[in-house]
Amino acid sequence: MKRKLMVQPRADLDRERHLLYLFEHAPQIVDRFDQAVQAAIERIRESPRGCATLNSTDFADLELRFCRPQGFKNYLLIYQVTDDVIALLRILHSSQDLESALHE
Repeated sequence: MKRKLMVQPRADLDRERHLLYLFEHAPQIVDRFDQAVQAAIERIRESPRGCATLNSTDFADLELRFCRPQGFKNYLLIYQVTDDVIALLRILHSSQDLESALHE
């Protein structure tokens, strides 16, 4: 069974913020970053349980996982897998406090 992938509004906002930051600081990589994020989303869609599990005591009852866009090791796509849905929750930079960001 193929699960539906839902991109949460917060993840869309994260993506836009990262693109804006990169546009201001490294405009030459904006397109490459955006393509890498899209490719990571496709990897998640094709194999939802193929990425690493996110170990968090605050969210131990949820199946949270993360995927890194290829070529951008400091970014994480955080998502939740259920029987029916894959929910892309956040797109975070590794400098962000993961626990706090997931509580927002």
